[in-house]
Amino acid sequence: SYIYQTSGKYSVLIPEQPVGTPIHFYITANDSSGKNYQSPPLIKANFWKFYYGDTNIQLPSLIPKWFNLLQNYPNPFNVSTKITYDLPYRTHVTLKVYNLIGQLITTLVDEIQDAGDYKSRLPVIFEAHNLPSGVYFYRLSIPNFSITRKMIIIR
Repeated sequence: SYIYQTSGKYSVLIPEQPVGTPIHFYITANDSSGKNYQSPPLIKANFWKFYYGDTNIQLPSLIPKWFNLLQNYPNPFNVSTKITYDLPYRTHVTLKVYNLIGQLITTLVDEIQDAGDYKSRLPVIFEAHNLPSGVYFYRLSIPNFSITRKMIIIR
């Protein structure tokens, strides 16, 4: 069998494999307060990878497989909220906010952006200082595709 050691803090016993066999894995750990962590995160369904007999571990891809707009947080909110999204490839992106009757309130993003997931980019901050309470929509668009989510301002 082969023992793979990381920084000396963790080790794992891997049953003997033919040299070059791809090994996919994830790590789970608990902190001192008992909170559980997984690397890479479970929601991404990715794994760390190396080839048996080689100590070069490859990081999971930060490039998502799908275009996605996540729910803003917090929601509902009072003054500001964060909006995050995933881009599977470099493209022109617009992120706009609309009121309940479809009037454009503001454009938050209108530029070409690189691929990446919501963890690899800063969230877009939407400041709603002058807007009344109510339901609003935010729409992320790329050429030939868009997705819209609802957010609520409470004063």
